Amino acid sequence: MPLKRVGKYPLATGKPNTSMTEVAMEYTTILESDGIQLLRRNDGKYCVIEVSHAANQVYSLMPGDQPSGSGRWFARNTPAGIDYVARGYSESYARKRFRAFIEERK
Repeated sequence: MPLKRVGKYPLATGKPNTSMTEVAMEYTTILESDGIQLLRRNDGKYCVIEVSHAANQVYSLMPGDQPSGSGRWFARNTPAGIDYVARGYSESYARKRFRAFIEERK
């Protein structure tokens, strides 16, 4: 069944899939500590994700990026995977949350 992007996530529908042909964002790592990365997207927004280099996966970390209910999104450690698990935030909010996640790990 084809997929349609509704908001951030693709959902099964009977309509043609146009969302998966979009080009993934480009990311620059600003800070990394204890497997947590602060990234800047090419559109100027910032993301905070958890990375497992051993498993080659990225995980959602920000409260607004978590699925409703419980759990976390995860995907391969690629720009498209980061697009899937994280959305963009302002620099000040992303840096504040990055520092808080690092402090929680200590």
